[in-house]
Amino acid sequence: MKSVSSGKTRGSHSCHRRKKKKKYIKFPKRLKKQKKTVSKQSQQNELNNICEECKKKDESVSQNLMIYRYKICDTCKTSKIIFPV
Repeated sequence: MKSVSSGKTRGSHSCHRRKKKKKYIKFPKRLKKQKKTVSKQSQQNELNNICEECKKKDESVSQNLMIYRYKICDTCKTSKIIFPV
């Protein structure tokens, strides 16, 4: 008996071929957030507890700065509420 060969080898059939690896696009690594650098002097000027209206030193200035974003003492704040100009 003769062996009949179609001339094709085992690797030539579509199910026996090696699949090519997919090439993926490499994305850049995540950028790190830059830390804001604030000088100590500017930080001290911000928290010096001096009212911008009456120029008096008061503890409520720093509290109002944190809560309302205004650097005024409680007395100036109430006077602005009563007499808005």
